[in-house]
Parts: sequence; C-alpha cells; structure tokens
Amino acid sequence: MNVDASGMTPLNTIVRNLDFVLRDRSAKTIVVLSELPGEGKTTFVATVIPQLSKTYKRKILVLDCGAKTTRIEGVDYLSLQETNRLKGTSPLEQLVAVRTIIAEVEADYDNIFIDMPIPARAGTLVLPDVAIDGAVMVRSYDSIDAGAHDVSDLLLDKKIPVLGVVINGGVQ
Repeated sequence: MNVDASGMTPLNTIVRNLDFVLRDRSAKTIVVLSELPGEGKTTFVATVIPQLSKTYKRKILVLDCGAKTTRIEGVDYLSLQETNRLKGTSPLEQLVAVRTIIAEVEADYDNIFIDMPIPARAGTLVLPDVAIDGAVMVRSYDSIDAGAHDVSDLLLDKKIPVLGVVINGGVQ
C-alpha cells in the first residue's frame, strides 16, 4: 500500500477528508453516485465507510438501493431488496419508501449513506424522496473521457452539494 510522507495511506486520506467535509457541512444523509454502472460506488462504500465509522467512532447506516446485495462489515447495513415490507414492490416504490425508513432510524445514526444504482438509460435516475445533505461522486476515467455528466446535472438541478469526488483509476 502506498504511504505518503506523513505516513497516511490513500484510504486514510480519503477517510480523513470525508470526515472533515461531513463535519464542516453538518451532513447527515449522503448519497453515493456515479455517472456509469461499475465505477466503484459499492467498493467505495464497502471500503471507506466502515473505516470512517471505526476511525471517527461514527454510527453509520448504509442503505443499499441497488439490485445486488453486498454485505458490509463494521456498519449497519440495510438492503432495500431484502426488506420484507418492500418485497414485490417496484424500484420506484422502494425509493419512495426510503423516506419512511430514514425517518424511523435517523435519530439512531450519525450518518446515513445511500448507495444508489445507476440506471442503464441516461436521464432516468430518480433520487429517494428524502432531504439529502450532500453527494459523493465516484468517477472512473471512462466516464470522464466520455464526458458523462447526467448525474452531475441532476445534483445541480436538485441543489445537492457534491461533498467529494473519488477518481477510481481501476486497473489500467
């Protein structure tokens, strides 16, 4: 693992910077998005968020709105796909239900991170009907090179501040 002159790894640096911006902006509910599927949103959530919880003693809920379930150790995790009261409902109905779920549990958590799926068709992303304090964008060189910006435009339209951007270089 790479270590800089101060002894910080890239993961430590991301966690420290995320903690700072969350405190600075008093952000509680954060959505994690990317422009294209497969850019590393879930990897970011599964790697960075547990470290944030451990390092800064934050109680965190990860709310997974995607089709695949990913177990994440070190934080509380809720998959909409596995929630009994939402079985058999459409993805849109599930997103509407997120407001109720968050209202029921938000007092118990320092932060709630919502891992959002990215639709196959551009321009069809729908955000949950909740107050979102900020967004973390996970980008790859592919989406940057392609000039993809549908999600960025949606955040601007909804006046949701981008708290950080993680460039996932992946394997070149």
